[in-house]
Formats: sequence, structure tokens, C-alpha cells
Amino acid sequence: MAEGSPRFVPDVGPTGGTALGNSYLSTWANCPREWFNLYYRPIIGYDENDKEVIRRGIQLPTTATPLINGRIFHEAIGEWYNSGVRDGDDTGERSVEKAIDMARTHWTRAAGMNEYGGGAEESEESWRLLEQMIRDYHNDFGPDSMEPEFPEIRVVCDDQGQPLIEREWVAPLKPGYNYTCRTDLIVTYRGNLMTMEHKSATRSSARMMLNSLATASQFTGEYWILSEIFPEEVLSGVL
Repeated sequence: MAEGSPRFVPDVGPTGGTALGNSYLSTWANCPREWFNLYYRPIIGYDENDKEVIRRGIQLPTTATPLINGRIFHEAIGEWYNSGVRDGDDTGERSVEKAIDMARTHWTRAAGMNEYGGGAEESEESWRLLEQMIRDYHNDFGPDSMEPEFPEIRVVCDDQGQPLIEREWVAPLKPGYNYTCRTDLIVTYRGNLMTMEHKSATRSSARMMLNSLATASQFTGEYWILSEIFPEEVLSGVL
């Protein structure tokens, strides 16, 4: 493809098609300039042999703290649900301590790689917030809460008995182009098969986020790809 072409897409992967996810596509739709800087802008670098190479996209040295927190919270909640699965069945047990251990592992890695722009003070404040978020989630929805999720919400397992938590899915759009997504988990909600997602937001932006979810491209794309992969299943939507 010609250099500078706006049709630039990521390299073809092992599935034989180009992987296009919601973030990649929505970035282009919202701001082509941001898309260019994030995915395509040529940056001269050097490999392990000091040979000059051209890489694509600007990688910032730090990550916005809300993005780090959202990423780590997802990993922790995935472990929270995973802790209750036994022999291909969801028992309803949920371990907040396992979730916190998972969060600490990812937080330690982020802090060690200096992802936090504000240094140690910002990373420590981030950890306090993350631990509180996880404990609040457990206290609100865990087995000993006033309104426990289980058994209304049950984690679904695959044919090998593995929980469908943080799975990546790929489906062809057309020859040479694949659509991809990663779901938080697949559940049954009151007996209905659904995909379940978690979104984090500041208090000031929560209402705006909630109002936009019904038409969010992430969820419509997620619903489409799972319907393509499991055409024999009745998917009731995104929870």
C-alpha cells in the first residue's frame, strides 16, 4: 500500500486478515488526525542491532491514570468472577482478595514501568482508588452483599470447562479484513445469554457515559461479532 495512504491498516495477522477493532475504527471516525498520530505516523527508531527502522504511531511514555485504572480494574474483576468457577460451573463464590492480588500485580508492573506521569505519589493514590473500587464492587455485588449478582448472573464456560472471561474474538468483515473484540465475560442473566461489560468513569462524566451506551459502537460491534461466531445461539444483548 502506498506510503501515506489513509487506507493504512495494521499488519495481516495469523488469521489471514487485517485485524480492525472498535478503538481503531472509532478513532478514525472521531478524529483522523489523532488516528494518524496514534497508528500511522512514521517514527524512526533502532532495533537491537542499532539498525534504523521505521515504526508506526506515537507511543507516549506515560498513560493517563484513568486509563491505567480502568485497565487494571478489568483484570481484577475478571479474576473476581474467575475465582468462583469450578469444573466448568459457576459456584457463585467470589474472592475479593484474589481480585486485589491480581490488581496489585498489574499495578506494580505499571508503576515499575513508570507509566504514571505523576510518579510515585500518583501511582500510590491510584492504588488506593483501585483497591477501594474492587472492595466496593465486592460489597455491592458479592455473595454476602444486600443484592448479590449470583444466581441471576452466572458465568458461562466453554466446552473445555473454561470460563468465557476476557476472551478475544475474530470474525471476517470481507476478504482481507477481520473485526476483533475482547469481551469482559459471557454470562446468563436470568437465563438469557448475554455479554457483560464494565465501564469506569468519573462521577461528573458517568451520566453522559450511561446515556451514550445504547448506541455505542463498542457494544453494537460486540453483539455483531458474537452473533457471527455463534449463529446457533440466541444472544440477548450486552449487560
